[in-house]
Amino acid sequence: MRRLRILLDANVLVDAQVRDIFCTMAEAQLIDLYWSNEILREARQALTAHLKLDSKKVERMLEAFAAAFPDGIVIDHEPLINILKLPDPKDRHVLAAAVSAKCDFLVTYNTKDFPPSEASKHDLEVVDVDEALCELTRRSSNDVATIIKTCITRMKKPKMQEIDFLRRLERRAPLASILIGSTLGIEPYANMHVNAIASFGTSSSHSAVIRIIEAIRDRHTNALVEMIDSKLTHQLTGRSSPGPEELWKALRDSLIDVLSSDGWSLATAPRLPRPDTEIVKLVRTGPTVEVAWEPRLVPAHTFQLKYGQQGWVLVKLDDPDSATT
Repeated sequence: MRRLRILLDANVLVDAQVRDIFCTMAEAQLIDLYWSNEILREARQALTAHLKLDSKKVERMLEAFAAAFPDGIVIDHEPLINILKLPDPKDRHVLAAAVSAKCDFLVTYNTKDFPPSEASKHDLEVVDVDEALCELTRRSSNDVATIIKTCITRMKKPKMQEIDFLRRLERRAPLASILIGSTLGIEPYANMHVNAIASFGTSSSHSAVIRIIEAIRDRHTNALVEMIDSKLTHQLTGRSSPGPEELWKALRDSLIDVLSSDGWSLATAPRLPRPDTEIVKLVRTGPTVEVAWEPRLVPAHTFQLKYGQQGWVLVKLDDPDSATT
C-alpha cells in the first residue's frame, strides 16, 4: 500500500504528543511527512511567543525535526500562493506547500480555514488530527499500535502507561483514541468501541439516506441544510456560503436518476473501523424482483454518513457509479 503523504500545519507541530506520533510514523515509514520553512517559522512563533517555551529548546527541537526529515522540505510552492483562494490569505502558503508536495492530507486543527472547494481541486483532503489518525489506524492498525507503544516508551517526563497516554490524546483525537485503545486491547477502549458500533445501527443510517432523498423530492431546503455536512455543501455548490435553495438544486442534480425513477434499494457497504461512520449504497435494482443468474453492473450511489450531536449527517456523496449485483 502506498504511503500517505502528509503535511502538518504549524498548529499541529506545536502539539508535542501529536507531533511525536506523526514523526514516529514517518520514522517507521508508515507515512511521508512534509513541511516548509514558513510552517516551522509559525510553529516557532507559537511555541515561544504564545506558549512561552524556552527559545533555545524550541530551536533545537525544530532543527532536529528538519534534520530527521530532510526530504520533506517543500521549497517550490511560492508560485502557487497567489493562485489559491482562501478566507485568510495568510493561510495560502500552507495549502500551497501541501499541493506542491502532492500530499494526500493536510492535517490542521483549523480545517475551516481551508474550504474543501479549493483543496479538492488539487486532490487534497484537509483533515483534523482525529480524522488523520483514524484513517491511518484503519489502514495499518497493528503498525499504529506499535508506533504508539514506541512513543510511550520514549517518554521520560512524565512516564506514562498506555491508558494515560490515550486519555491525554482523547482531548484532540477522541475517536482515534478509541480505535487505537481497542487495537492495543485496553479494556475500557475496546468496550467503548464495541458499544459505539452497537449504538450506531445500520438501520438508522439507512433511514437518514431515505430522509435526505425525501427532503430533496419534497423540496424541504431548510431540512437539507441540517442533514448535509458543510464541507460537502462546499463541494456540491462550489460556494463557501450557499443558500438552502442552491444546496437543494445541487443535490437534486446529483441524484436526479433516483428522483425520477423507482426500483432503488439500500445496502450497507463494508463498515469503516470508526464507531461513528457508515457507508450506504443506493442500488438500482429495477421495479420488479427477479433472479440474477450471473453478476452484473447496475447504477448505484454511495453515501458516507457520520454520526454527531444532530444524528446522521451526509459527509460524502459519490458521483453515480456501478455496483455488482
